[in-house]
Amino acid sequence: MTEFYLGVDIGTYSSKGVLVNQHGEVIAEHVIAHRLDVPQEGWAEHDAKTIWWGEFVAITKALLSVSGVDPSQIKAVAHSALAPCLVCADEQGEPLHPAILYGIDTRAAQQQKEINALLGEEAIFSLSGTTLSSQSVTPKIRWVQQNMPEVWARTHYLFSASGYITFQLTGAYCLDIYDAIGYPGLLTISPSVGIVKINWR
Repeated sequence: MTEFYLGVDIGTYSSKGVLVNQHGEVIAEHVIAHRLDVPQEGWAEHDAKTIWWGEFVAITKALLSVSGVDPSQIKAVAHSALAPCLVCADEQGEPLHPAILYGIDTRAAQQQKEINALLGEEAIFSLSGTTLSSQSVTPKIRWVQQNMPEVWARTHYLFSASGYITFQLTGAYCLDIYDAIGYPGLLTISPSVGIVKINWR
């Protein structure tokens, strides 16, 4: 039986998917364009449920429909997504606010300064192997705490885009290494074993 592999990428302005066979030959492709929400200057948001997960599902259905491939023939699914991003979710994994995107969202500049003053840039680098920037999730978490306390009070999960998709697919709560780098000050690393943990509670 021919084997197939599904790949989906969620980007800033579009989501793309491809279905290939075991020889790496492209069987089907599909693209969905979406908008970037900018409700205020310096903000950049996505609706995580509609764009990140909804388009993953829509692309998968389109690829299967166009190709005629039976889902049982798909041997692996891979996904990638824009990062690092932040969406707080409740105990069921439901997003509690529009997702805050990577460095193009600069709303947490003041929080970045506060964390640097509190912990020290050298201490953050020593702990996490990187420093704070507009890319970082850490000050965006602090922004949520300060500006949406009702959301923070209900927060059970912190999701990146890829983490949210993984949770929807598998129920597993995880963070890949690339996204974890966005948590300087909360990320603990070890030269011998790599990333140890994210300390956000």
